[in-house]
Amino acid sequence: MKKGLLTTLVSLLALLAFANASWAQEPTGDTAAEGGEATEAKEATTDDGAADEPAPATTEGAEGTEGTEDPTPPDEATPPVTPDPTTLIPKDTPDSKKEPDKLKRDGQEAQDARKAAMKALASKHPAKDADGLEAIPASSTPIPSPSSADLMPRIEHHGYFRFRADLFNNLDLNTKGTSPIAPPLDSKERGDAQPIIQPTDADTLAGANIRLRYAPIIHLTESLRIFSTLDILDNLVLGSTPDGMRAGRIDVPIIAFSGSAEEPRIDTIGKESVVVRSAFAEVKTLFGVLRAGRMPSDWGLGILANGGGTHSSIRKGLGEPAWDCVDCNHGDFVDRIMFLTKDPIYRAFYIVFAWDFVSEGLVGYNAQNNSYGQAFDMAQADDVTQFVIALFSRPMVKQEIDERNRDFIELRKPVFDWGVYFVYRTQDADLTSKPSKGSYVGTSSYADLEPRGVTAYIPDLWARFAYSFGYQQHLKVELEGTGIFGRIDKVNSTDTIGRDLQQFGLAMESEVRLFDGYFGLNAGLATGKDSLGFGYQDILATGDPSSGQVQPNINNFRFDQNYLIDMIMFRELVGGITNAIYFNPWGAYTFPIEEAQSFNVLGARLDVITAIAPKPESTPGQASWYGLETDLKLFYEEVDRYKLELAAGLFVPGPVWTRKAKRDGTDVNYPILPTAGVYPNDLSITKDLAGEVAWTIQSNIFWLF
Repeated sequence: MKKGLLTTLVSLLALLAFANASWAQEPTGDTAAEGGEATEAKEATTDDGAADEPAPATTEGAEGTEGTEDPTPPDEATPPVTPDPTTLIPKDTPDSKKEPDKLKRDGQEAQDARKAAMKALASKHPAKDADGLEAIPASSTPIPSPSSADLMPRIEHHGYFRFRADLFNNLDLNTKGTSPIAPPLDSKERGDAQPIIQPTDADTLAGANIRLRYAPIIHLTESLRIFSTLDILDNLVLGSTPDGMRAGRIDVPIIAFSGSAEEPRIDTIGKESVVVRSAFAEVKTLFGVLRAGRMPSDWGLGILANGGGTHSSIRKGLGEPAWDCVDCNHGDFVDRIMFLTKDPIYRAFYIVFAWDFVSEGLVGYNAQNNSYGQAFDMAQADDVTQFVIALFSRPMVKQEIDERNRDFIELRKPVFDWGVYFVYRTQDADLTSKPSKGSYVGTSSYADLEPRGVTAYIPDLWARFAYSFGYQQHLKVELEGTGIFGRIDKVNSTDTIGRDLQQFGLAMESEVRLFDGYFGLNAGLATGKDSLGFGYQDILATGDPSSGQVQPNINNFRFDQNYLIDMIMFRELVGGITNAIYFNPWGAYTFPIEEAQSFNVLGARLDVITAIAPKPESTPGQASWYGLETDLKLFYEEVDRYKLELAAGLFVPGPVWTRKAKRDGTDVNYPILPTAGVYPNDLSITKDLAGEVAWTIQSNIFWLF
């Protein structure tokens, strides 16, 4: 009943929005300022609040600001052209000894006489065109330039191509199971796991991968737009689809004689060649902006919701790179109906209302339909419904962007942005088991439901402060804090306890610029849990397999996997930031290269990352210190066009990663990670195995548009 009323309300809102779409007017003068990207920069285009926030404080964002703060010095400006004095003297000038007044009068009379003679000649012999017809007299009315409506529809193209090559050494840490990454297949660390070939001392994993992301915007009118995001060959490992890999290719008896690379398919590597990440439409009305469809979800620093690589003309207008997180592998996309408007009283902040279709449960077709028709949501009881409301204040339209740049760069005033984000999520029932791919409603047990009783409250606060205290000198600080609170009545049909949700996360990023040098401190907190279970993919999330007991609470907050602070420790080994208090001091130096049509920069950045576990009892080593990582990056960038990176990282693991030995004749029997199964006698460790150093070398190239 509730969902039916909401559907009716949304339908009425959409009807009202489209009825008023033709009345929506754009501010004038913006398109000429930013070309095809101006439309997005001059309107409220966020996904859910402060959706297009800058990427974490990096040298890239600083360089974008530098481009607006560093105008051409006066002594390098183009000097005015002084005309030759002789060209100012009329050809029919009389003797220069004549009086000036008479000279001027004689010249004017001669000019009038010439004009009269030309008019008489033109009337006697009118001009003719190529067919011998008299030409139509020229009109004094100027020909109007084509309006923006005459250019519709048009497509605004955005995207990037990414090439990454990387080499990792000793990611298994030589601890036989505390790392989620197993040693190479031919490594001696696997013991007798290779009975046919002779194991070696192999300890490295290397490869290269690519992705083409295309994010066009179709402008139907000034107030109607369609957005989409497509990933082509998404994170495809080069060489992973030779034509000899697929079974049944009798023309390629062994892979060594593969002659071509096949397109990725579900039945070969589990993914398709083209993946549609988002597709949604927008209409601007007198009251605000309405969006509907599958769209990126991004907010604040990105520890809760992170789009994982989005384009924003708002960021570009503020002097920052238009693309953020181009090195991200994931992305948050939601099925959403969203309405954005300004507060109706003070017009001082924006308001977002959103209805998310997180999960509809099982869908199927009726007996008279087929899989190409319209499917039905087979029950509302198993739906996961989510409502979002957000209030925020930050530049969204061109006028606000111009005012912000003037306040920050020219007037050097402190500037402040803020946002409040709240999510309410519920689910009453759920399927007893997940359906297999391609299965639909029938007589199978997949149609059986069980009570779940999920209620979650998710508040999030975000703030950003910036102050320019001199030429090419500034301070920026950004904070985001969030929590997940609620309850799950039943994890499964036999659960009689239920679990409470009490999670908290906090992140801070800071940047100080002194001319071409940058430094700062990034830090954060993600709560952990009291019981066993380690890593981002906690294998004990639903309980302890050895005892069958369900954990009473879920306290471990997990940062979004697109929030990156390092190259090895959290990104590769933990899988994401969780059960950690981390510190990340960093410094960078750039060498700007100014050219006529672009702003390029050559630079280097050094990061140091360390972390402790607030709940050491949930780690394999029953310890607090994760270790120390040092990352060095050299880069060359043509802002919003091209970027080249060469990076190296060194990780010294702490006691968190130690594999414990037998104690008093018994095994610790800690449920390590899934990699534990690849080692022989993994539960018969006779001494503690401390983690050994791991390192990586990576090269990344990005082409952006």
